[in-house]
Amino acid sequence: MSRQYRDPLRLASDPRPIPWGGALEAAVEARAEGLTRFIGVTGHGWTIASMHRRSLKRFDFDSVLMPWNFVMSESERYRADFDAPPSHVVTARPATGGSARIPQSCKG
Repeated sequence: MSRQYRDPLRLASDPRPIPWGGALEAAVEARAEGLTRFIGVTGHGWTIASMHRRSLKRFDFDSVLMPWNFVMSESERYRADFDAPPSHVVTARPATGGSARIPQSCKG
């Protein structure tokens, strides 16, 4: 089984500011050439929610992947960055098998 494209194509971020420059341009070019349909961003760390917000101001990523777990949800700073509107979040089921704590901004 062979595919002609890679989905999603995710750019990895870290807590430091990253000049997306060439990586983002290459991802956009790959999408234009049909090598990928979706471009996402992923990252880890205590400041990644705010970093992703800055990334989303620069480019309309199709997916954003970042940690949401009990320890991080207890951090006022992380929770504030995570909950800041506008926000649409899909949380994965925790590895512990419990239920995820959904950010206030996502509750109907």
